[in-house]
Amino acid sequence: MTTTDHETPIIKKKLALIGASGFVGRHFIEKFHDKYSIIAISRTKSDSWPDDVEWRQTDLFSAQSIKDSLKGVEVAVYLVHSMIPSTRLFQGNFADTDLLLADNFVRACRHNSVQKIVYLGGPVPKKGLKKGLKTKISKHLKSRAEVERVFFNSGIESQSIRAGMIIGRGGSSYEILENLVKRLPIMILPKWTKNRTHCIHIHDLVEIINRTLSDNRFNEPIINAVTGENLTYRRLIKLMSKAQGKKVICVNLPINSIEFSKRWVSFFGNSPYVLVSPLIDSLNCHLPKVEVTNLMKSVLKYRRFSKMAESEFKISVEKDKKKFYQRKQHSDDQKEYNKKMQNTVRSIQRLPSLPHKSSQWISNQYLKFLPSYLKPFIKIKVNEKKQLVNFHMIFLPKPLLTLKLIKNEDPNRQKFFIVGGMLSKTSDTGWLEFRQVSNKKFTLAAIHEFYPTLPWFVYIYTQAIFHEKVMFAFAKYLSRFKKTSSAKKKTRKRN
Repeated sequence: MTTTDHETPIIKKKLALIGASGFVGRHFIEKFHDKYSIIAISRTKSDSWPDDVEWRQTDLFSAQSIKDSLKGVEVAVYLVHSMIPSTRLFQGNFADTDLLLADNFVRACRHNSVQKIVYLGGPVPKKGLKKGLKTKISKHLKSRAEVERVFFNSGIESQSIRAGMIIGRGGSSYEILENLVKRLPIMILPKWTKNRTHCIHIHDLVEIINRTLSDNRFNEPIINAVTGENLTYRRLIKLMSKAQGKKVICVNLPINSIEFSKRWVSFFGNSPYVLVSPLIDSLNCHLPKVEVTNLMKSVLKYRRFSKMAESEFKISVEKDKKKFYQRKQHSDDQKEYNKKMQNTVRSIQRLPSLPHKSSQWISNQYLKFLPSYLKPFIKIKVNEKKQLVNFHMIFLPKPLLTLKLIKNEDPNRQKFFIVGGMLSKTSDTGWLEFRQVSNKKFTLAAIHEFYPTLPWFVYIYTQAIFHEKVMFAFAKYLSRFKKTSSAKKKTRKRN
């Protein structure tokens, strides 16, 4: 609460920023910390945040952790996109991770009666033909659309801000582009560089987020954060080279060569392959042309990419050093966090969608499937009184793993703590879960924070591979129930 000169109290809206230590979160806090009562939710704290920002350390993979972090929150801005693994071994993909985190977040919002969700998503390409070439949605952009659907199906008022490449120091896509132009006198341009793309400056993006929170005119469910400029990636390269006062020779390549592009951009753009890969996949999509409303035009400070690039390139040396230090500090904090997670395993797999079944039914099928699939080597013993499930291997007196069922009233989530066994190094960290997301549109199976007993090198080539094969087989096993359900529906329609 603050006061004016007449001591009239002004109550600030209590706003949670999920992923506050990221690129967009840091800029939003810097610009609007005095307008909102901001709760910064992230794994690590940034030293650059003002004193009036409250930090709540949060593990987004833990439903309880995010529930605790959203206490007292009115509005939540979700800025999370999980393209980089948070454990030493991650079995799965970023799309399934995004679904799980979004579901955790929605459950926490319902629990805390959060009034509104604002999500920073991405553009959705239209399927079809472009000059005889089939266009499709990349995994990266498809994942953004899936998360968007999770929020719209949550029963909570939700808005999605669809933004393409965000231009600004500290932005991964922008800095990859800048590094490419700085380092290479000759640029090889595959066919995908002709696809249409969208850009928005970070200054304008955070202002748009602010307007969705404070201006009733910005109340549409989907807001396209675009400038209306007709851009392709090769056009961006030429405009960037002009802003740097550098001449770059562009050589057109009459093939797409996506994998080559990923390696080339990763090496010369000075960015990890795991980050570059989904970004290049997205650039391979031809984005739809979006008309800019007069309302949006009134917000935009930067309507042309040339002005964005010139503005960023002319940042003073001292200011640039400061920003570099902030990014370095955040990177060091992230490395420190990763040390704590050393030798941990996370595994997330998407299973067939079974809207006619519950997560409890799916977990029971898993307990039935496993001993039959591994027969005669593995046996399962269930202690219903203690809610324990023991996995035994023949000829071994002790269980390989011991799971404890966690009772809850949610039919869309079944959770087991890993409380012991020869294969688990700890008895108080890991858990196995089955959950259904977005009105049972998606089904996920996941293991979190598992510390294996086996030496790491042995584990990744034995137990880890074995687990992936088992989950793949279980997904195939469940698919037959999906076919059965579809057949029953067709029979009912005929009758």
